[in-house]
Amino acid sequence: MKVELDYRIPELPRPLEGNYQLNQDILKYLFENAKIDRKFNHYLKDKSVIIVGPAGYMKNSKKGDFIESFDIVVRCNGFWKPPINLQEDIGKRTDIRWHSGAEFPNTGGMWDIKDMLDYGVEYVCIQYPKYLDYFHDDVKKFEKKNEPYNIPFHNWSDLELYLSIHHYLGTRIQCGMSAVADIMFYDIKKLHVSGFSFHSEIKQGVPGGGDYLKGAKPEGYLQHDYVEETHTFVNHAQIPQMKFLRELQNFDNRLSFDKETEEVLKRFKI
Repeated sequence: MKVELDYRIPELPRPLEGNYQLNQDILKYLFENAKIDRKFNHYLKDKSVIIVGPAGYMKNSKKGDFIESFDIVVRCNGFWKPPINLQEDIGKRTDIRWHSGAEFPNTGGMWDIKDMLDYGVEYVCIQYPKYLDYFHDDVKKFEKKNEPYNIPFHNWSDLELYLSIHHYLGTRIQCGMSAVADIMFYDIKKLHVSGFSFHSEIKQGVPGGGDYLKGAKPEGYLQHDYVEETHTFVNHAQIPQMKFLRELQNFDNRLSFDKETEEVLKRFKI
C-alpha cells in the first residue's frame, strides 16, 4: 500500500528586504544539485518555451504570431485564456497554465479544469512546493478537484531548491518568475520571456490598463497592494526578482527576454 507522507515546512519570512545574496557560484551549485520532475522533464525536453506575462506594453505589440511560433506557451493565473481582442498581440494558445495555488477570482483565478482541457491546456503547474506550509492545502485541494479529469500536474519538486532561492533573493518570487526559475532547471531548448514589467508600469503610468492588459485581469486586480517606496507588490519585492532574472540570463544563454523587459531592467540599473 502506498503511504503518502503529509508534513508541512514553515515558509521563510517575507520579504527579507535588502538580503539579496545570489551570485553565479550559488546558481552553479543549485543547477548541479537540483532534483527535477522526470515526467515534466520529458514533456519539456528539447522544446522552445515562451512565458507570456500580462504587462500593459503588450497591447498593440502584434507579438501574437511570434508567441505562437514556440513549442510551448506558458501563461499565469487568470491570464491563461487570452481575450479575442488581444490575441493578435499576445497569441491564443496556452499549453501550460502556471498558477499561484490560491483559487480566488482576483488572484490565481478559478481552476476551471474542464474549461482548461477544452481550451487545449496540456499541463497545470503550481508555483510552490506541495509541502510548504502556507500552500499545502491549496495543492491538495487542486489534486482532489483534478481526480475526475487527471490533467497533467506539476509543482516544484525540490523543496530545498525553492527555499534556497527564497533565501538568497530575500523575497518570495511571484508566479511568472516562479515559472522562469523552475523551467530553467529542465532540459529545454530555450526559454523566452515576454510581457514582464515587474509592476514598473504602475510607477510609469503606462496607459491601456495600468500594470495589466485591460481584459486580461479583473478590474482593480490587487493594485491596492503595491508599495511604491520599496517597489514591493503583494509582499513580493520586485528588485530582487529583476536581479534574479538577469542573473539567470548571465548564467544560462538559453534564457532571453523581449526588449521591453530589457528596458525595465535597465531603468532600474540591473
